[in-house]
Amino acid sequence: MENNREKLNNIKNTIPTIIYNSEYLGNWLEMESSVFGNFERVIHEYELEKEFETSNNLYFGIDIANGSGGGDYTVITAFNENGRLVYFKRFNNVKQSEQIHFLQRLYNDHKIKISVFNIEANNAGSTFIDLLRSGGCFPDSFQTTAKSKRQLVENFIVAIEKEKISLPKIDTLISEMQDFRVNYKMDGSVSFSSSSGKHDDIVMALMISYNGYQKYHYIIPNDSTNGRKILYTIR
Repeated sequence: MENNREKLNNIKNTIPTIIYNSEYLGNWLEMESSVFGNFERVIHEYELEKEFETSNNLYFGIDIANGSGGGDYTVITAFNENGRLVYFKRFNNVKQSEQIHFLQRLYNDHKIKISVFNIEANNAGSTFIDLLRSGGCFPDSFQTTAKSKRQLVENFIVAIEKEKISLPKIDTLISEMQDFRVNYKMDGSVSFSSSSGKHDDIVMALMISYNGYQKYHYIIPNDSTNGRKILYTIR
């Protein structure tokens, strides 16, 4: 009995409360529930530009818009070495060539500080990754699947619950986080998405950025190749 209680405590410390309550305690939740709960605890007012310039390491997450028209947005975010979001840019209706040029300039201007430049590879993202690599940049690739998305969401919820990150007070960012939902299906599976008619571009970019931060922020710079740091994880 004691071992089971200890196992449950270990699980509780590594997964979101909403998932733990549902899957391990059997507490009934609405078929559609808000994912991030009381995330206001990690919202702070600060100057992004100032924080960005004084950061030592940058962990970028980029969600590419599907096409240059419509309501889909390209969103670029970056956490720094302290888990503080220090870069946020969102735009749509921009030609692919212009977006590529912007990303190349962003990468080259800050490559000494960049630890991760992670682009979601789904849809248009794979084309962007190929074009950036052919242009001398070294973006990372993140493939979103149902499994990997759930892991992204759960890790980000835990980061919020344990206040491992800081987010700026930006209305569109806050709105998207409020609209992001977990959907419980009759077969017991779950899915994550924005409310009907809403966007989740910001949320995806944030989670991909945090994924890079979570994996590599305990890493020591050792050498440099083409301006990109070779890093080794501390295990």
